[in-house]
Amino acid sequence: MSISLQQVSQIGGIIAFSGFTNNGLGRSIVLNPTLPAIVFDFAPGAFVDSGAKYVMSVDISIAEVIANGVVVGIIIGSQVQQILYPQSNLLTILTPPLWFYNVIIFGGGVCGQYGCLLNAFSSCGPWLGEYNPSNNNFNYTCMPFPSNNIITNLFDIIIDFENQNIYFIHSSSVDAGLGIFAIPFSELQNLVTNLYISSNWLFAWIEPSNAPSPFYIYPGNGVLYNDVFFFSGADEYDDPWFYVVAYDEIPWAQSFPSTPTPIGTAYQLGSAKYSEMPQLFLNYIYSNGNITPEILVYVPEFFANAGYYADLNIYSIDPNTLNYYQLTGWVNANCTARAIYFDGTLVFPNYIEATESGITFSVSAYVRSSNSFITSQPIQNLLDVKVSEPGYVVTFSGSSSNMTVTIYQVLFQKTPAIVSLVYADGVLQGTVTSLNDNTPLPNAVVILFSLASQNAYSNAGTIVDSTTTDDNGNFQFQLKQAGYYGVQLVSW
Repeated sequence: MSISLQQVSQIGGIIAFSGFTNNGLGRSIVLNPTLPAIVFDFAPGAFVDSGAKYVMSVDISIAEVIANGVVVGIIIGSQVQQILYPQSNLLTILTPPLWFYNVIIFGGGVCGQYGCLLNAFSSCGPWLGEYNPSNNNFNYTCMPFPSNNIITNLFDIIIDFENQNIYFIHSSSVDAGLGIFAIPFSELQNLVTNLYISSNWLFAWIEPSNAPSPFYIYPGNGVLYNDVFFFSGADEYDDPWFYVVAYDEIPWAQSFPSTPTPIGTAYQLGSAKYSEMPQLFLNYIYSNGNITPEILVYVPEFFANAGYYADLNIYSIDPNTLNYYQLTGWVNANCTARAIYFDGTLVFPNYIEATESGITFSVSAYVRSSNSFITSQPIQNLLDVKVSEPGYVVTFSGSSSNMTVTIYQVLFQKTPAIVSLVYADGVLQGTVTSLNDNTPLPNAVVILFSLASQNAYSNAGTIVDSTTTDDNGNFQFQLKQAGYYGVQLVSW
C-alpha cells in the first residue's frame, strides 16, 4: 500500500491571518473541499525564530502559546474570516465534525480572562459552530456549562444509534472530571436550527474511581463500543492512560451536577513521558478467518529540544477484555498532535526540516494490517500542514501577509468498493464491486453483525459470521433467526 495526495482546491492571496505561525497542533476541519471551506486553529506569532525557523521548542511551547493565544481561522471560498481574542486566550478546534444533510456541527474551546466567546464568564468554556454548505453560512455560539464555571473544552462528538443520543464530550479542570451533554435525536432539529441547549438534554459529570492525583482527561477522540465509553487521559508525568465507563452506569441528570461522580476505571497504557493528547479509534482486524475488534491509540511524545512531537507510539486495546499492548513505535517521527483515521490507517503529518524558505513536511500513515508506516512525497516551503476530517490534508504556504491554502485528499493505492445486498427467505446475498468500473472484487472479507435495533451502527453489534467473496464478488449469509443485521467490508 502507498499513500499520495491529490489536490482538490486552492486559494491564494490571503492576508487576514496576521502573524500566522505553525503550532504543531494539527487541528482543522474541511467543511467543503472544493469551495474551499475550512476551519482551523493556529498560533499568531507564538514561536521564536532562533536558528530553527518556525520550529516549536518544548521549552517555550506552553508559555508562548499562553502569552500569544491560539486563534481559530475560517476560510469559506474567497471569503476570509478570523476570530481573535485578547492575549491569554486559547481558541481551539478539537472535535471531529458531525455531518448532516444541510449543516455541519463542530466546536472547540476558549480559555482566558473573558472565558467562552467573551461572554463575561470568568472561566474557559466550550463553543459550538455550524456550517451550511447550501449557502456557505457559518455561525457559532458559546456553550457554557449550566451554572458551573469549570474550565472546559468541547473535544469530541459521539453518535449513539443504540440509545438514540448524540454526546458532546467536554474536558474539565476540576479533579479528573469529564462533562457529557446527551442530546436526544428528537432534539437534533432544534440543535441544528438554533444551536440551543434544550431542557430535554441530559447532563453528567464523571471521573474515574481509581485515577491518580492529579489526573487529566485529555482532548482526543473517544470510542463508544457495545454501550461502553473509552476516553484517553494522563497522569502528572504525562504517561498515557485510558478511562472506561459503561453507559448504564452514568448518572444522567436534567441539570449539570455540582460535583463529579467517581465512576468507571482508569488504566495506565504505558510510560511514554511527555505524551500529548492520545487519540482513540475503533478498528477491526481480519486474521485467519476471524474478526477481532480493537481500539487503536495514537500517542505522540515530546523529548527535550524537539520540534513537533518527536516520537510516536501506537497501542492496541481489546475493548472486550481491556487487555492492551504497544503495537509499534517510530523514533524521531516529528509528528503532529492530531491524526485522522480511515480504512484501517492512522494518518498524520510529520516535519522533515526547516529552511529560510519554509518547512518541509510529508504525510505518513500507520497501516494496521501490516503493522508498518508509509510516507508520501515531501511537500516543501510550507508554513504549516494539518490533517483534517474527513480525510484531507490542508497546507499553508507563503507568508502571513500573503498566504496560499491548498486542500489535498488523502489517497491510498486501494480500489474503492461498494456492497450491494438482497434478502430473501432467510438468506442475505451480496456482491462487492469496484466503484471505479463496477468489476467484481474476489476474496473480499465481509462480516455480519447482529444488532440490537434497526438504528444501531452496523459495527456496534455482535459479530455472528464472516465470509469471503467468490471470483464474481458474490457472498451470502444464512440468517438463522429473525432480527436486525448489518454487514461491513473489512478487507478487499
